[in-house]
Amino acid sequence: MMPTPAAAVLLTALATAGSGVSAGAPGEAMSGPIPVELVRDESGWRLLRGGEPYFVRGAGGRASYLHRLAEAGGNSFRTWGVADVAETRRMLDRAHELGMSVLVGLSLPKWRHFDYGDDAAVAGLLDAQLRNVEALKDHPAVLAWGVGNEVMLAEADGPEGAERCARFFTLLNAFAERVKAADPHHPVATVIAGANGNEIAALNEHAPGIDLVGVNAYGGSTSLSDELRGHGLDRPFMLTEFGSEGFWVAEQTEWGAPIEPLSGDKAETFRRSYLDTVMSNPGWCLGSYAFLWGHKNERTATWFSMILETGEKTEPVDVMTELWTGCAPENRCPRLRRIVSPADRARVAPGSRHEVRISAGDPDHDPLTYRVEVERLASELGFGGSYEPRPERMDVEITPVDADGRCTFVAPTEPGGYRLFVYVFDGRNGAATGNFPFWVEASEGAAETAARER
Repeated sequence: MMPTPAAAVLLTALATAGSGVSAGAPGEAMSGPIPVELVRDESGWRLLRGGEPYFVRGAGGRASYLHRLAEAGGNSFRTWGVADVAETRRMLDRAHELGMSVLVGLSLPKWRHFDYGDDAAVAGLLDAQLRNVEALKDHPAVLAWGVGNEVMLAEADGPEGAERCARFFTLLNAFAERVKAADPHHPVATVIAGANGNEIAALNEHAPGIDLVGVNAYGGSTSLSDELRGHGLDRPFMLTEFGSEGFWVAEQTEWGAPIEPLSGDKAETFRRSYLDTVMSNPGWCLGSYAFLWGHKNERTATWFSMILETGEKTEPVDVMTELWTGCAPENRCPRLRRIVSPADRARVAPGSRHEVRISAGDPDHDPLTYRVEVERLASELGFGGSYEPRPERMDVEITPVDADGRCTFVAPTEPGGYRLFVYVFDGRNGAATGNFPFWVEASEGAAETAARER
């Protein structure tokens, strides 16, 4: 790996933070839990694992890519729930083999989807999660329990939100005490969405049993610590999801299609968030989990996917590798600089032909190849990260990208919203991505116009 300009600062921080304990060494026999504790001294809070300082350099996503996370310098993995105890245990086994820890999620439904006033339903829900704790608590890969993820999302604002938060975090505190009684070796966390004042006030007042707070923040997480400080958060935190600007705050077309950043722009957002929030708050921020280590469809198949469904890494992986290790990876991803087309964010005629100009390069001077696709605009939309199906890929004419980075495509004939995706590959497991939305508009004479343009 080649040193980068950031290496001097980062290597100093990594050296003092520690990377874990020898009990997590590959191939070592598992011999029970590795105790994890939070300690506080004049310099602030620290996480100790096996008695040694432990700073979390993690990601959340697909367990099938755990080995690649370890290779990139990550030392921890985050999950959101235990769907199957046996499967989770196998994942923990693999993490331990790789010398990694796991923030094990204990899933709780969103407030809007569950009646937290139904005592019997709540008791059943929490009893089920406590059984997961009992089943997994002695595994050496367990770092901490993450109880609930953004449960109060969109329900925490205003006076009614303050009341809801007080009720929820009182309940959560009682459950955290049960978890710690069952497992005295691991701290309990909960995860909130951004720095919400009502949630933080409720945590401070009603949930002393929550040891640390996970905060999910995208794009604007460079100001997160100031916001948390302004709301008076009284305990340590971790940045439990961060990455590209979210689609919920992105610029949109007039028909409501969010504009997705290019993969290189996303990478710089990862960098800023990590340096400004994680590395700038020693003794308070205890680490982070990048999102998403793998791939998922959320508005698009590429918005949050650090690794493509075909297995190639994208530039956010390179940035996190550099930040975790102080060195750039041996092979760096290509950079997609811009996509230019008259169809970009435009209303076009059915069947019309449009030029696309692609500007890309590779820092290692690898030869590049391209894939260009058209998909329908996502219409079956999830909430708070819930499942979204991949939109239909369209069978339209797309000419090969030439040596000057140019191609043309023919718009679908059916009216509606679409996206044109550009994938750039270096042939060495690196990729860059970008896309733009367009709208096929049915209009009088559109067929004749399209015929002339073709």
